[in-house]
Amino acid sequence: MNYIKLTVIAGCFLALQMNSFLFAQAKSYKRGVSYEIPYAEDVYSLSKGSSWFYNWGVTPNAVVDAVLEDEAVDFVPMAWNGGYNENALRSYLQTHKNVKYLLGFNEPNFKSQANMTPAEAVAAWPRLQKIADDFGLKIVAPAVNFSPDAPYQDPNAWLDEFFKLLPADARVDYVAVHCYMPYPSALMWYISKFKKYGKPIWLTEFCAWDEFYNIPGDQPSNQMKFMVNAINYLESDPDVYRYAWFIPRTGGNDKYPYMQFLEDNAPGALTDLGQVFVNMSSQDKSYYFKVGEQIPAEHYSSMNIVDIDNSDNWKDGFQLRLSTDDNGILEIYDFNDNEWAEYNIDVPSSGDFQIKLRYASKEDASCQLSVGGTELSVLSMPSTGGEKVWKEYQATLNLQKGEQTLRLKVTNGTISLNWLTLLSGSSTHNDLLEMASTVSVYPSPVKDIMSIRSGDRRVNNLKIYELSGRMLAELKIESNDVNLSFLPAGTYFLNIEMEDGISCVKKIVKY
Repeated sequence: MNYIKLTVIAGCFLALQMNSFLFAQAKSYKRGVSYEIPYAEDVYSLSKGSSWFYNWGVTPNAVVDAVLEDEAVDFVPMAWNGGYNENALRSYLQTHKNVKYLLGFNEPNFKSQANMTPAEAVAAWPRLQKIADDFGLKIVAPAVNFSPDAPYQDPNAWLDEFFKLLPADARVDYVAVHCYMPYPSALMWYISKFKKYGKPIWLTEFCAWDEFYNIPGDQPSNQMKFMVNAINYLESDPDVYRYAWFIPRTGGNDKYPYMQFLEDNAPGALTDLGQVFVNMSSQDKSYYFKVGEQIPAEHYSSMNIVDIDNSDNWKDGFQLRLSTDDNGILEIYDFNDNEWAEYNIDVPSSGDFQIKLRYASKEDASCQLSVGGTELSVLSMPSTGGEKVWKEYQATLNLQKGEQTLRLKVTNGTISLNWLTLLSGSSTHNDLLEMASTVSVYPSPVKDIMSIRSGDRRVNNLKIYELSGRMLAELKIESNDVNLSFLPAGTYFLNIEMEDGISCVKKIVKY
């Protein structure tokens, strides 16, 4: 019983960043990797923030295939060129009914890759489309890139001819492209070249590589900055359907251009770049943080890159790195110059609330808080003594009841941000800790019926999560006795929401 009580305190006090992370954003449906994943442990690590992968083939390896469904990761098969193994592809699809997409040929405008003219690709398309039709799959056009090989150096030239030759009854649901230009503005420009086809875009290979060595500064840091800016753009562009980073592990001594997510010879061990990739914002707009929940800075629902209308007006956004504070996973840094981040909040009733921010700054800074374009407050945040010296700042906001989006905009100075949290009225973390002492669940382990003891507070809602963070159920609470017989044996996190909107996190064992 003491174990459960300690877990409740951690959840309500929200001192454990892990717990607040579990009940935050859904992972990105867009985000994936291009890689022949060799280990189940790699899937466990990448699946925290990545939803899909492909390996240029028609099947994944058996060890990886066995864990994909549990980790909510899609494998997308590819017909690399016209000589793909149709029998193996059909056999895999026959036993994997959850497959939704089929990728077309790989870089057909390269002699060293699929090496197919548009006419050859069109001739091979009916066979591929028949497979897609037989299994109810969406089909993705051949993936193109700038090529050194005439006559189709320009990827648009190859696709233009492909679509011109394609019969009217042929089906192509998406286009696919690769890009290794080392500037996010160039990536944005490149993606725009393919919007003319009027189809959602898959970016199936990308990282900063071409002439990356010409960019001054530390190369691993430059790759990190490119990735953060690129993903913030890709998540915000509605025409980008999915994207896949190339490549999570190289396995060689030469790490250039420092794009690895996974350590060599260490299954599942993420590099710093990999940690940021799986934990940075999915820009999920469906989740609203409750009063009392700690909002990780990296869980913004939108940010200022969304305002860039074309690549000529590109401006880098704030950056992300591993937290330098005592807790947290990532932090925002280099947050300045009218940059903004938005956070979705659910306000239980109209009135005054306290907002608390965990920040660091070498200089005095000012931030504006607004909702729907209406300014709520200007925060005058004094220097903490350094960009990694952390302090808390608290202010009062008057908010209206309901789900809304809070914008935090830096108007002067530069800050780092670890987290923010919204508290009721004059509430403090001590108030939440006091509330935790009145909340308990029993018995634990539980077989079927779990009881919630909440003192004078009324429980309104219960969400049940796997330890991976995937929500299994949401229950409206009519009684303090909850029937959990539908759950298989295991360990679960419970997010219990009170009538006043404050939430508690608890862990329970089901047998």
